[in-house]
Amino acid sequence: MTFLMEDPEDLWHIFNIINAGDRITMTSKRKVAQTTNTGTVTNTKMIVKLTIRVETIDWNGDVPAIRIKGVNTEESRFVKLGQYHTFQLSNDTYNVPFTIHKDKWESVHLDRVRIAVNPAASAQVAAIVLHEGLANLCFITSHMTIVKATIEANIPKKRPNAPSGHDKAVVRFYHAVIDAMRKHINLDVMKCVIIAGPRLTTEQFMKTLNALAVQHDWKDVLLQKSKFVCVHAASGHKHSLLQAMRDPAVASVIADTSALEETRTLERFFELLNTKPDQAYYGYNFVKLANKANAIETLMITDSLFRAPELATRQKYIALVDECKANGVDVKIFSTMHVSGERTYRQPTTTLNVLQLFVRCLCVRVHECVYVCLRSGYDSGRH
Repeated sequence: MTFLMEDPEDLWHIFNIINAGDRITMTSKRKVAQTTNTGTVTNTKMIVKLTIRVETIDWNGDVPAIRIKGVNTEESRFVKLGQYHTFQLSNDTYNVPFTIHKDKWESVHLDRVRIAVNPAASAQVAAIVLHEGLANLCFITSHMTIVKATIEANIPKKRPNAPSGHDKAVVRFYHAVIDAMRKHINLDVMKCVIIAGPRLTTEQFMKTLNALAVQHDWKDVLLQKSKFVCVHAASGHKHSLLQAMRDPAVASVIADTSALEETRTLERFFELLNTKPDQAYYGYNFVKLANKANAIETLMITDSLFRAPELATRQKYIALVDECKANGVDVKIFSTMHVSGERTYRQPTTTLNVLQLFVRCLCVRVHECVYVCLRSGYDSGRH
């Protein structure tokens, strides 16, 4: 199957499609040793087309980029059979076609392809999460929370009856955040811009933004004020976005995005875990048994399980998803690059100690993030 990437969201989809053992065909730069007529050996960078069998796949979220290392499987004029080569997929390779060969295309990979070609999945929501001295400017897509800029500033503490420079430092900080917003956010294509943080901070920030918009006649800001939604969040750290997205003011604007749907599903799971623990379970063994009893309403699983280096592990979880879908279960695959997926991935097992139903001995590792909500009315005591 041949792909053509256009943005970081596509990169993340490709990262979740490629597995060790797949073959990749694409053009790439490689240093090639050539011998001249005089016997001199020179190293020249050349563009070559290679097919490698994948051994390792690494994600670099700072760029973002994917490094794919493997051995050459087809004889080439410049690269011998069995030699190692590394492909790098990044913004430099957007619009460069490449082909992924698999012995078998699993259902989760085909679902991922269908999602990737859906134009509605592009980023339509931006967020600025801030407190005094720290701000993160993010794009929220269907499967990723992308930090486009982080602004940090040293804000002196307020001193009663003594000049501290606090107010001036705060104003400079707000100006820096607004500069980043003007650079990265195109209001014409955004559905909304979430401003999240302590209430006083968000109010002061919006007051500063409105004043600058009037002063500099920023028509995009002045004409689209309704796109800015101020909500409470505990801090300016990225994880506070999850708290902001639960706010009804945000929910009403982004009601049709999968980000909100995942957040609501995860909140429902933890609510059930606290109030009706016999209807919320996690761990492969529990999920497997619950599915055999046709008791699952919603399955939540992190995409990291489909990237496991061991083929048997990947196939185990793919089979679980297929079996659940066959029973009519609503399957939600959480991205570990999304704030909701990060929460499932990091949830400590010590807080989930109420599981007592199917087996007496619980054998679950932290990174095996498989959660279920049982169907309402299902009597766990009889199974």
